[in-house]
Amino acid sequence: MFDQRRQLDDATSQLFLVAERRAEWLIGWLRLGISSTLAIVFTVAMTSATVEMTQMLKWQVIYALGTMGVYFLLGALALVIVWAGLFRAWMVWPSALGDCVFILGSTALAVGNTGLPGLYVYVFPTVWLIPLVVACGAWRVTPPLLGALAAGRGAGLVTLLFVQGITPDVTRSNEALGFLFGVPPNLMRTAMILVGAIVLMVASTRIRALLWASITEAEARGMLKRFLPEQLAQAKAQDLDELREGQQVQMAVAFVDIRGFTRMAEGMAARDLTAFLGRFRSVISARASACGGIVDKFIGDGALVVFPDDGPGAATGAVTFTETVLESMAEAMPDTKLGIGVDCGTVFAGVVGSEGRLEYTVLGDVVNVAARLEAATKDTGMRALISETVWQAARPARRDWEPLSELRLPGRDMPVACRGLPRIEARAVAE
Repeated sequence: MFDQRRQLDDATSQLFLVAERRAEWLIGWLRLGISSTLAIVFTVAMTSATVEMTQMLKWQVIYALGTMGVYFLLGALALVIVWAGLFRAWMVWPSALGDCVFILGSTALAVGNTGLPGLYVYVFPTVWLIPLVVACGAWRVTPPLLGALAAGRGAGLVTLLFVQGITPDVTRSNEALGFLFGVPPNLMRTAMILVGAIVLMVASTRIRALLWASITEAEARGMLKRFLPEQLAQAKAQDLDELREGQQVQMAVAFVDIRGFTRMAEGMAARDLTAFLGRFRSVISARASACGGIVDKFIGDGALVVFPDDGPGAATGAVTFTETVLESMAEAMPDTKLGIGVDCGTVFAGVVGSEGRLEYTVLGDVVNVAARLEAATKDTGMRALISETVWQAARPARRDWEPLSELRLPGRDMPVACRGLPRIEARAVAE
């Protein structure tokens, strides 16, 4: 069980790795788009500007263009790594850290070049790349990474606020303007960026948890379908350990077998034999589904069909299945004779087997009686035999069920009371 859970965890982790790879690919293109758009807008703005280009402004232009260029190169590098198949899970950390470092570093260079105090950090365009980077983080599915980046950006911005410099005359002479570039408003701006990042991290955590639960459940259900009949796999939400423990349940059990199949198969080509069994199984599956039954398994030319129920519905469904499958086979495959045995009662239902070789099964005296009743149809001239327990629970409307009160079955000391549907040819001879 531990190995199976580990396989599920590994498979789920692999899916998240694929998601991270695709996110990195998308973020690479976003970096290219953002940096190219900003470069175009910046070039147009500077071309139309009439301000005198001092040495300080020239350096600011260089810093701005350099920032956009580095951001473009980061995007191109991410695309190359993913395209070349070199991406690994740990690479999301340096990739995201690169965004954070180059934005804070560019802003620090701009502050140092202008000589402005750190309180004016929010006037620099590079700072407002941060919301774009935060928005790009929405594509990542690693909440700890988003939290670490939020903390790093917040610490970097707060540190820059306390860089000393020369306060411009315009803010010294304008009290309102000076206040807007004071510590409280800047802390509020920083806090808003951090809150946005935290909200994104919480959303990512929630989405990741939901995805993990959904993927794990889907994979677990897929594993159940490997050894459970499809209807049971869809209906059961139990843990595999619980299924392996099994449970006592009320069921009706029907065994179906083709009479004289070995002799028939000897004269058939492989392709014809495959088609023959396909038609047989199609009829059994269709009638079982229509009567509330589940084909537990096909065994060569036979089938085990179970009818789970805690009331008389199981017996009724099994008898209806028996009657209708005989009619359907007479129409679809008129030369094919069947033998059917049915009993109902308490059975053990669960999963048995070793790791990698699991099988859903039903065990108990009811299963044994049904199998022996099916075998007894050969000697009794019956198409189907149902135990008296099934008869009493179902009370079928058909009146041609004949009582057999002293039928002895192999492996049982006491005779079994049952009812049988005689073969048509046997009934014709009797008449």
